[in-house]
Amino acid sequence: MKGSKQPDAKDADKVKRMSAFAESAYAHATHESSTPPHNSFMSNLTNKIRGKVRAQEREDFVMQDANQEYNLLYYPDASLNGTTVQGLNNHRISNNIVHAEFQPLAGTSIVLITETSCQDNLGSPRVLKIMEERENIGCTIEEMGARWVPTLDSNVETITHAIWIGADNVPGSKGGTIWKRIASDALNKLTICQSMDIPVVNISWLVDIHKLNPGQHWSEVDIEAHKPFVMNVLEKYNKHALERNQPGSKSQHKSTDSRRDSKSRLSASIGSTYNSLLSENPDSLEADAIKRAMELSMLDFAIVHHIPTERKYTNASDGNQRTKRNEENPYEVLRINADASREEIKRAFRQRALETHPDKGGEPFLYCFGLLSIVLKSKLTAIPCSVVHSGKPGEFEAVARAYRLILNATNKTGLEINPSEDGSDKDGLVVGLKSTAHWDSELKEHRNLVRELYTNHGHDMNEHIQRQALVIEKLGLVAKDAGSQTINEKAERINNSCFYLSLSCSYLSGIGALEVWDTQQVGNDYEDESLLMAPSLLEADATLILDTALSLKRTIEAAVLSAHPEWVAQGMVGEEVQAFSDFLVYTLESQTIVNDWAVVVFDAVSGFCDVYKGKGYAEHEGTEAYDSSNTITIKYLSGHYQPLISLSSRVNRPSLKQILSALDEAGVLYVVTDGAATPKQH
Repeated sequence: MKGSKQPDAKDADKVKRMSAFAESAYAHATHESSTPPHNSFMSNLTNKIRGKVRAQEREDFVMQDANQEYNLLYYPDASLNGTTVQGLNNHRISNNIVHAEFQPLAGTSIVLITETSCQDNLGSPRVLKIMEERENIGCTIEEMGARWVPTLDSNVETITHAIWIGADNVPGSKGGTIWKRIASDALNKLTICQSMDIPVVNISWLVDIHKLNPGQHWSEVDIEAHKPFVMNVLEKYNKHALERNQPGSKSQHKSTDSRRDSKSRLSASIGSTYNSLLSENPDSLEADAIKRAMELSMLDFAIVHHIPTERKYTNASDGNQRTKRNEENPYEVLRINADASREEIKRAFRQRALETHPDKGGEPFLYCFGLLSIVLKSKLTAIPCSVVHSGKPGEFEAVARAYRLILNATNKTGLEINPSEDGSDKDGLVVGLKSTAHWDSELKEHRNLVRELYTNHGHDMNEHIQRQALVIEKLGLVAKDAGSQTINEKAERINNSCFYLSLSCSYLSGIGALEVWDTQQVGNDYEDESLLMAPSLLEADATLILDTALSLKRTIEAAVLSAHPEWVAQGMVGEEVQAFSDFLVYTLESQTIVNDWAVVVFDAVSGFCDVYKGKGYAEHEGTEAYDSSNTITIKYLSGHYQPLISLSSRVNRPSLKQILSALDEAGVLYVVTDGAATPKQH
């Protein structure tokens, strides 16, 4: 055959024992076919991104064992019942893939669903074509930065998208005919995706993804425009079935919320936090674990939090005299002089942060996934940080807090501690925290106000979106993607972390803690090109961002667990929780750094804004440096968050007061949830 690679005698002996499906797959892997694939535009897209993968690089997984048929790693959907496939865990497809420099699908986890079933004849031309297309698409999405999930059963809660490979991808197909003959196996998978809020798209979605420019995100492509015909029919079928099961009832439900994260992902996220906290003491009862979760949210897992001031009450001069405990001087923590310059302070913090960073599961180096790949524009990889972790428990947090106290400069010295940080009022009396019911009510009211905005102003959504974009530009902010994966204490990847990464990057950038990550400007220009050549700076930035994101995840979700431990047992978050940002409501009065923040979420889907104002922020509001450094700005796209940072590191981030003024001036609608608000009487 023209262009084919002649197999040696050993390979020829293996080929004799292969099935028709394996033989076709082997042929596809070892020579260039003289006939074009049935879906030429996908083949062209693949070639544009990666070129052709050499046949020699693929032989090692095409034929792995003389007693084994073609390795079905590429084709798990087509495996027959009882088929034993060996070696799947010993080989990764990505080892054979040339990754593109620009990876618009970075952070996604995609499963491919084919119009096949276990009853199909694997040697039929239709199945062979679909499987060949599946291989092409699988290679393509990995080259574009996605993680290819082999089956729908593989951690379904982490899957972000599903691509349908079926007959309705072929021009001229009749949807009705497809629906009548679609395999039950494929239908079940589509139904699972629908129930888990996993968007299903045609392969045409990849074409639009490929058209994105460097710096654009996959969420900017409208998935509704690429919804397969079978999903439209399936949705109509389920709707009619629901109406039949509820005779006489008229569904009045209408999606009136823009920010909607998958319920399964929200639940999975707090579930992982619960398991992490519980693993520290597996013999404890659930109640003890929840108590521990709250303790950790206020202490161990809080990156920089208020340290309650100890007060001693003595009977002296017939009165109470209060004595603050002597706190370690922040300059001593960073091991610098009080007259140190800003650059010296940042350099000292960077060194001390690396020295005191908590050990990552005993590993000799830290895996920096995602974030460095964004800075370096390279494929997702593990980058050794060459850091020996010698920090003691709580030391890293003390270093971060010292750094923040100095940079914030809330007064002349920047060192004074708020006298009421221990939760007491000006007379030293302990002030009771608001109940869970109060925060549930606050969240419900927040959601009701958002729904009201949609009801009254949803008809001119495009105008609101344009106004919001102008405000962001006027404030000197720009969105920069921070990825969606962080790592836990055991150096394991955690997906769906874009919210916490965005908070982390926005905060650290605002206080000037990052040296390299936030220096990139629009147009891929850098303020200082030489900074990109310093690996230590890249490692330090990535370490700080990832650790801060993980700490925020633990802090925020532990507060949620403390308020609603039943959500873990139920496996589902409350009805009013629609997005990760809703978790912030339960932290607005906590003794953590979030209490000091005002978080502004610019919803780019609706054009509205959500503001979460911590109690501590309201109490300290008024000093420009404090307000600016503690105002966190993030952007919500469809199912994804990005930090909004200043266009230049030389420009201070806007304060909440400045943001609200700009929103009012432009007529942008927003909802504020204030942690300092007086509880309502019911």
